[in-house]
Amino acid sequence: MNLETLERDQRRFRKRLKKGHPYKPVFVKIKLLWDCNLKCKMCNHWRWRGNMLDRKVLKKLIPDLAKLGCERIHISGGEPTMYPDLAQAMKWMRKQGIKITMTTNATLITEAKATAYVQAGLKKVNISFDSPDPAMHDDIRGMKGAFERSVRGAKFIQQAFQQKAEALASNPGKIFINMVINQANYRQVAQLPTLAQQIGARGFHLIPIYARNEELSHLNKTQIIEFNEQIAPRAYAQSQALGLDVVPHDLWVFGTTEAQVASSAQGNYAHHYYQTHPCYALWTHALIDHNGNVAPCCTLTDQVVIGNLQEQSFKQIWQGDAFTQLRQASYPIHSACNRCTMFLPKNQRIEALVEG
Repeated sequence: MNLETLERDQRRFRKRLKKGHPYKPVFVKIKLLWDCNLKCKMCNHWRWRGNMLDRKVLKKLIPDLAKLGCERIHISGGEPTMYPDLAQAMKWMRKQGIKITMTTNATLITEAKATAYVQAGLKKVNISFDSPDPAMHDDIRGMKGAFERSVRGAKFIQQAFQQKAEALASNPGKIFINMVINQANYRQVAQLPTLAQQIGARGFHLIPIYARNEELSHLNKTQIIEFNEQIAPRAYAQSQALGLDVVPHDLWVFGTTEAQVASSAQGNYAHHYYQTHPCYALWTHALIDHNGNVAPCCTLTDQVVIGNLQEQSFKQIWQGDAFTQLRQASYPIHSACNRCTMFLPKNQRIEALVEG
């Protein structure tokens, strides 16, 4: 969600909300494929092979999104760099004036691929690291040498960003780190700013683990308190010293009050916010998966499917009855909303904007 867009267009946005009508898909996430070259303990993308989003569907989708007012497409997977001719798909997006960002593990990115992606229009990359410690990262990722390959890929991207910026006399693209926080790695967050500096990242996104399995689990109350009181302050101070783009809510993702900590210890990272507040992503965002299914967001990819691009256009789905009913439904629209942190800070700011 782009808050600047909503701030400029407050009157229209409020009117669309009041009537339960869609605004525009400002930010759309596309999961290009269900496949990955790594075997992360908390993930299922590698456990079975899935489809790739049909190129014909993708090529038709992009101008449809642009006409509806899409400003940014975020590319993910699985591992999106396994998608055939990804650079060409990025060119389609950029040709329509859409900003392109991507999440990747970066292990498959060569110097040539990095240059191709950046020249095609890629502006921001989130690179997945599960620990600044190579051994722990490789263990969680299920592949020896994954850390080294991700660092190398990150440096290729940073180099390509810098070369394009110098050629055009413009600001370079940005790299951020995605780290899924669990009981095995949460203490490693204290060293995360150093890793960010090493690979040229501007900051990081901490993602509390959703899935529970025998190998990895979410933090308990004692661990969250330790994280809040000892680890987050160290990481924040180091981030400030290094000049990273890190603000407090980037680190205190479990909340700070006793009630928020207790809620997070149960895996309810949104602290029951959506029991009494709407999620404005329903008016500004959508998720498209590898099969062409359209969902409200990545938290509800499988739980709430609104339509399929093999059967309807995105415009028909975005403006259709099923999506309209979700926008008018009581909240939360699904129990999984309680664990989502993705839009929480922005939703709180949008609510202030709407009520102001």
